[in-house]
Amino acid sequence: MWPRSRAAAAATAAALAGLAATGAATAWAQDPPPNDPTSPGRPGNTGIYAPQQEITLRYGPPTPIGISAFVGITHNEGRPPVNCAYHDGFYPSRPFTVTGSQETRLDILGIPLGRTYHIVVTCDGGLIHQQDKVF
Repeated sequence: MWPRSRAAAAATAAALAGLAATGAATAWAQDPPPNDPTSPGRPGNTGIYAPQQEITLRYGPPTPIGISAFVGITHNEGRPPVNCAYHDGFYPSRPFTVTGSQETRLDILGIPLGRTYHIVVTCDGGLIHQQDKVF
């Protein structure tokens, strides 16, 4: 809402003018330095770049008795198996393991009724994937 008096309007205008005058793009003292994996000399940077892992989730075609889900983890080659769980908010949680770059198949039984499920896949190491699936 706009100021109701001339004094308040003048104070608001002065504050906005001051903000506009000092609004130049400058670096703040508390801004962290940019993350540059090519400069190993920077403190806290080991110079080793590890690509971020992500959970992949895809589905096969639905059948009259269920659907198959395929879960994998990107950039997981040569690493130990990872414990995961598939949650759909309807059936109990399904634990499974993803090994290396392979996908793990989960057979989910059910009759396709057109219901929307909120799917959450969690894995050790803080990995999480969420999506809605109509089945």
